Amino acid sequence: MTEILFKSKIISDIKYNLPIFIFCSLLTLIFFIHFFIQLISSLVEDIYYHLAQIGVTIFLTLFLFFFWLGFQFYGSYLIIQDDGIKIKKPYRFFRHKFIPWNSIKGVLFTDRGITWLTGMRSINFNTIEIFFKNNKKSVELSNIWVNPIREAYKWLEKYIDPLYISENCEFHPHIEASSQCLKCGRSVCSDCIEEKSIGGTNYCECSLCLFDKMNGRIRTVSIISLIFPIIMLIDYISGFFIPPLIYLTRQLNVSIAIPFLVALIILPYGYGLYFANLKRLSILRKLKIEFNKQSFILVSCLTIATSVSYSLFFLILINIFSLLGFLIYTGIYALIICKFEYPKKNSNEL
Repeated sequence: MTEILFKSKIISDIKYNLPIFIFCSLLTLIFFIHFFIQLISSLVEDIYYHLAQIGVTIFLTLFLFFFWLGFQFYGSYLIIQDDGIKIKKPYRFFRHKFIPWNSIKGVLFTDRGITWLTGMRSINFNTIEIFFKNNKKSVELSNIWVNPIREAYKWLEKYIDPLYISENCEFHPHIEASSQCLKCGRSVCSDCIEEKSIGGTNYCECSLCLFDKMNGRIRTVSIISLIFPIIMLIDYISGFFIPPLIYLTRQLNVSIAIPFLVALIILPYGYGLYFANLKRLSILRKLKIEFNKQSFILVSCLTIATSVSYSLFFLILINIFSLLGFLIYTGIYALIICKFEYPKKNSNEL
């Protein structure tokens, strides 16, 4: 019979989010019903019919988003049992995993500094990092939703040994280790580690983990950005697509608005990450650390594909001046993101 030793509680400030998001979801539901009634009514004029279609799409999406967001922390938990632990983290609604004790390599308790909680007050941001034997990625449990976190860590220490820094760097055995990566748990030297502080919260990860993480973000941004050019291409070639997109793309010119907003918001972020990762790539090569070349080639191809597709979009469907404006704005925005995400090293040689 499995015995439950500890079950996490949600910090009290987060509990206020549930009624707030429920109120927002009900408000958007009212607007959704209003536009839906207009949509099914045959008495409205054509322009109101198209506006009702957009309203239904927007407010249904917002309703589902707010409703999902409100229950995230209430559906999250950390349960410590005598045979292992169960984890369900926020923003992973359909995921939960059971982790037996024999698959865990070690745990680490960290104090990340001061962070703001829901805009009301500041707290000490503490985390528990759980490292696995056959996986280089850790699971991070913060004190925002695992409460009390120190009690949880004491229970974990009874079954798992804390992960300490070893004497030498795992990438460079002849150099003394000075830090520990919070993502993979490796003991690394000062050349291999990157440190930065965001809003008072401290992050310390090795260049290899950050390189893989940034590649994943660039890949996600690029794939999302390529959805809209593909939709327009299919709609242009075939002459029709699913009914909602017919009205959006042909009647209200949202085929121009959506890619324009995506280009302004998402694309420069991906380009900034890519430029920063180019520098990180040169650092990994100088440090003679092996990395996933196929992953970097893939994100490079996706970045080129987004650049070409959106450049053609602005050049062909609008004009050359819009293309120049897009390139200038994207370049400035990407440089700002690149400066923020640029590798921060303690060693001047790199």
